[in-house]
Amino acid sequence: MDFWLDFEIPDARVQVALAALLAAFMYRLRAAEKRHIAILLSRSDKKAAEREQATKAFIDRIDREAAEREAQYDKKAENRERAFQAALDRSD
Repeated sequence: MDFWLDFEIPDARVQVALAALLAAFMYRLRAAEKRHIAILLSRSDKKAAEREQATKAFIDRIDREAAEREAQYDKKAENRERAFQAALDRSD
């Protein structure tokens, strides 16, 4: 089974060439891994930014609706106060 590992490379130049080839291959592999990781991180950053933007839009919408309801409540309270004051004025 180990026969393919049992060989000798006679020429030192061939050994150096194979070592250089292996080093270049490992460098490119690591560079590709770094690029892949950078792509994944940029995608997750984009998704995080999208989530943050959606959360901000949701909070803004809730704040707007709360302000509208508060304005409606204030208007109803003013109308009731006026009606009560008018009823008091009539009873005098």
